[in-house]
Amino acid sequence: MSKTEVITIKRRYGVLIAQLPRLADYLLEDVAKAIERDMRDHAPVDTGALQASVYRITPSYDGYSRAVAAARRRNPGVQILPKAVLPRGKSAVIAPAAAHGWYQEYGTHTMAAQPFMAQSVQAGRRVLERMPRNMKKWLGE
Repeated sequence: MSKTEVITIKRRYGVLIAQLPRLADYLLEDVAKAIERDMRDHAPVDTGALQASVYRITPSYDGYSRAVAAARRRNPGVQILPKAVLPRGKSAVIAPAAAHGWYQEYGTHTMAAQPFMAQSVQAGRRVLERMPRNMKKWLGE
């Protein structure tokens, strides 16, 4: 690659390269929101506490307290799990705070599973597939 080609690449893509960390943050938020929304939409509903207890944690957002409060409004006796720990780096946690969410997802020896968490990852994949169209929105263009 010649020096002229390198300069041309830097001019053409320099702004985009400089924006990559910000784009990664937006992408992480969009994917996490899509998974959280889908998980809420597909959670089995009895009192609504499980549905209300779905939360997300990202480096820039922590919805645990809000989800716990919403779940307790729906069912004051709901058993709440401790807040998940966010791993380092660009990562997200999307989970139900209500303990019975895991029984719903995987079932028990007396109850069949009603999965709603694993399928929600597909919602995140759809956001990733739309990524090139969303880049202009994220960059503010």
